[in-house]
Amino acid sequence: MMGTTDPGVLLGWLAPQSATSITEGTYYLGTQEVLPQGVNQTLTGEATLTSSGSLTGIGDSTSLSAVQQGGQPLSATLTVNADGTFSTSSYPGIIGGVIISNSQLIQVDGPSSTYPTIVVLNAVTGN
Repeated sequence: MMGTTDPGVLLGWLAPQSATSITEGTYYLGTQEVLPQGVNQTLTGEATLTSSGSLTGIGDSTSLSAVQQGGQPLSATLTVNADGTFSTSSYPGIIGGVIISNSQLIQVDGPSSTYPTIVVLNAVTGN
């Protein structure tokens, strides 16, 4: 992710996009990297995602400025565009993520975040 308010790079990697629609199933999710700003939080969890974009699950979070919260319900609706980008029900119409493959989605938190957090969703495969 390239910063828009400064010339620095916050975090980044390249991955080829091989899908543009949601593959329904169970996904593990979590923040990509913990940074030492008090506004950031870590998140881990598990969610069920339908092909229509409905996400429900349970997550655990903590931050430097808040007490750890476990077993919190997760709920969102993803609206997918033809190119595989998506917006969430928290920020409708604002692109906040991209479908990378049939087993991975990347989401960046809202546009008002001073230090954006990247959440990676990876499909649960096999036992």
